[in-house]
Amino acid sequence: MRPLSLFVVFLLALFSCDSEDPNITVSVFTEEIVFTSGENAIFTGRLLSTGQVTVEDHGFEISETESFSNPITISLGEKTFPGRFVGEVSMLNIKSNYFCRAYATRNGVQTLGNMLGFNTLSPVAFDFEPKEGNPNNIITVTGLNFTTDSKILWNDQEITPENIEAESIITFKVPAIGTIATADIKVITQGDTLFLSDRFEYIIGEWTDQGTSDDVLKNNNHFYTEDASFFYYGLGNTSEFQNPSNRIFQIDKTTLERTEMLFSGIGVEGAFYTDGFFGGGSQLLVRNSDENLITTNAFFSINDSGIEPLASAPKFLYEAVAFSDDEYVYLYGGEDENREDNTTIFRYNIANDFWQPIGESPLSPRNGYPYISIGEENCFILPNGMFTCHDPINDVWNNRQSFPEEVKENGMIEAIDGSIYAGLQDISRKVYEYIITEDRWKRKTSIPQFNPFSTLGSWVSGNEIFVMQVNFPEGQDRIYWSFDPEAF
Repeated sequence: MRPLSLFVVFLLALFSCDSEDPNITVSVFTEEIVFTSGENAIFTGRLLSTGQVTVEDHGFEISETESFSNPITISLGEKTFPGRFVGEVSMLNIKSNYFCRAYATRNGVQTLGNMLGFNTLSPVAFDFEPKEGNPNNIITVTGLNFTTDSKILWNDQEITPENIEAESIITFKVPAIGTIATADIKVITQGDTLFLSDRFEYIIGEWTDQGTSDDVLKNNNHFYTEDASFFYYGLGNTSEFQNPSNRIFQIDKTTLERTEMLFSGIGVEGAFYTDGFFGGGSQLLVRNSDENLITTNAFFSINDSGIEPLASAPKFLYEAVAFSDDEYVYLYGGEDENREDNTTIFRYNIANDFWQPIGESPLSPRNGYPYISIGEENCFILPNGMFTCHDPINDVWNNRQSFPEEVKENGMIEAIDGSIYAGLQDISRKVYEYIITEDRWKRKTSIPQFNPFSTLGSWVSGNEIFVMQVNFPEGQDRIYWSFDPEAF
């Protein structure tokens, strides 16, 4: 009985299967162009029938002509029920007109849907980041409708991208630097050239170790100034004595030979200084920020002929900021003996050996932070990064682009050929160039000094900047570096 029962069940199952109704009709409809880009498009279609139906193939045809001669066929295979279907095509031509229609094949007969037209889009390049860097850094170009064959033209060098993502992001590596330190970037996509308005800039500059000299005093917080032939530094606190040093040295800019100068004045720390002049400061070492000061208003000129006393400064100041030109010395900020901020601006007439107040300042800068003259303006980089300048002739203040990183004390700032170079503050290795005519900062090559160090002074010789440093905190010798900001 068991084998017979199984045979009966099999026959009942076989003859109970529904066969497809030959009277069912099938139609297909091209619904919508859902998405288009430079070379891709997505469509939807719908299979309609009067009953349950299976088609052996369905999909879309795409052509650049309404006659659909030699179309691109997107086959989606068998479909066993009516309803919506989606197709996608790639590798189309940019900026072109196309036509699309859905199809379905049933029992070897193809049914075609209505025709819809669409356009592929033009590629666009918006921007790239970063704008500066070194070889092998990754550059990211953003835009729209990039194609899979996109290339980068770096000046005249063709570069294959590392990746093209979502038709809107291209990444590639910066090639080795050539004969120039900038690069035009273009995107080539299906023969179209897309131009990016900004230029990439290599981070350049070359540091040279110029040797060391002994530093028996280990003094810091000292003044420093220069003229065409010599760099001068001295006074300041030391690790050997309880009182500030009164020793002053000059360094020959050509030979780096150091000699001590004759100075009979008292030792101070926190003196103000500018090219050819120094003065003020505390006669005792300053241990904390709330103790009263014993300051001096002594004021001196300094050059290769020696050090000469001049008319005393009109106020006893600690860590004030000084500027000089051919006619005047200007004095800003600092603290008085009661640790009160000074906001009076003083001017010294070099020819007449005479001081006078000329106005009030909205700020009270300290000479541990960067400051420099730009034309007729006296400029300060403040602890918050603000770069502000004062025209003392017209008593006008204006702001420039802020310094690009946290500002600390004891760095260097120098000017060469229309640019300002600043950095090396605290133990930072970074240096930036400020292009005056463009009001912008850009990175330069960092100093190759990996031990913690403190910058004690800087000067310009020719087209190079010289920096004097000491290892921190246990340095024994002065370390000299030269920096050519345009070398690579």
